[in-house]
Amino acid sequence: MNNQNTQISNSGNRNGNGAHLALHEVTDVDAKLIGYAGLWLIITGAIIQIGLGMTFLSLRRNYAQIPPHTIAAALLKDRQMPPEPRLQVDPPRDLALYLGRQNELLSTYGWTNERLHVARIPIKRAMMIVAARGNNLNISLPKPKAERKKR
Repeated sequence: MNNQNTQISNSGNRNGNGAHLALHEVTDVDAKLIGYAGLWLIITGAIIQIGLGMTFLSLRRNYAQIPPHTIAAALLKDRQMPPEPRLQVDPPRDLALYLGRQNELLSTYGWTNERLHVARIPIKRAMMIVAARGNNLNISLPKPKAERKKR
C-alpha cells in the first residue's frame, strides 16, 4: 500500500496479530488535477471563441458583397404561409370585419339551406312577426332553475 493518500492506523480495533488496518484518505482532492482541469477549460473556451469569431468574420465579409435586396428577394421567394389558425396581424380590423359580416347576416334575407327551403330573415322583421302574433306562440322554453327545484 504505497499510495501517498492513504496511511495505516494502529488505533481502534485490532485483528488477531494486534494491528488494525484502517485505510483512509489524508487529503480531500488533488489540487494539481483541479488546476489542470480548469486550465483545460479556459484554453478550450478560448479556442472555441476564436473559431466562432473567425467564422462570423468570414460570413460578414461574404455577405457584405451581396446587395441586401437580393437576400430579401431570395428569402421571400419561397415563403409559405403557416397552416391555420394563424396569429392576427390587426385584431381591431379583424373584429370589425367579423362584426360587419354578422350584422349583414342579421339584417338581410338569404338562404340558410336552399335545398331544404330554409331561409333567414332580418332580425328586426322576425321580431315584428313575433310581436304581431302575441302570446299565441307554441314555444316551450326551459323553466328557470328556481321553479325546477320547487317541484
